[in-house]
Amino acid sequence: MGPSDRESTIAHTDIPVPGGTLRVGEWHPDAEGIPWLLVHGVTASHLAWAWLARETTARLIAPDLRGRGRSTAMSTS
Repeated sequence: MGPSDRESTIAHTDIPVPGGTLRVGEWHPDAEGIPWLLVHGVTASHLAWAWLARETTARLIAPDLRGRGRSTAMSTS
């Protein structure tokens, strides 16, 4: 079994912020060492990093940017 064949489980948390919530995905929450904060591109979501979660055992924390994935957009008013 190679690294990319490994199962990776993701935990989701919705964090309250002014005007809504930020959805955060976290892989390997009990991993030792420094966690990695991952920021996706403009048209993606935290799930863009699922491939990396299969390749490493590091703790990965990936928020959805405002208005992307399951995070609420910023108010335009």
